[in-house]
Amino acid sequence: MEKNIIKFLRCLFISSLVSSLLIAIAFESMLLEPGMLVGDEVLNYWMSLVGVAMILINLPVALKLMKFEKIRKEVTANVQAYQKWYVIRIAILQTPLLYNILAYYLLGCEPTFGYMALMAAVAHLFVWPSRDRMIYERELNYTQEEQ
Repeated sequence: MEKNIIKFLRCLFISSLVSSLLIAIAFESMLLEPGMLVGDEVLNYWMSLVGVAMILINLPVALKLMKFEKIRKEVTANVQAYQKWYVIRIAILQTPLLYNILAYYLLGCEPTFGYMALMAAVAHLFVWPSRDRMIYERELNYTQEEQ
């Protein structure tokens, strides 16, 4: 059961990163036209604001998701809940990554979005699904409940 959950989470994790990579490849190979929104400084400002807000909110939330009390109780009680919350964690991390990759190319390779996309991609490294992580997060939550 646990092996199947880990395999599923790893496939989802890898596919989320591959989808981001495919979008970048599509723009780099000119299948999609980069720079379609170049020149609009107001749009650039608002898209930068949204991108920074997504990074500042989503990354810490995703990295600390299993520490929230409601989630901690649910994850400790049920391994299926762990899978559900891990999928949500991947989605929370994937959202700013996709947004910033798209903004990077649509706004003509604006470096701000490239840096934010890089931060979101690096954050993925800290949540690689593994059996040890699952055991740690579920048992850690259990021991925290006892205290």
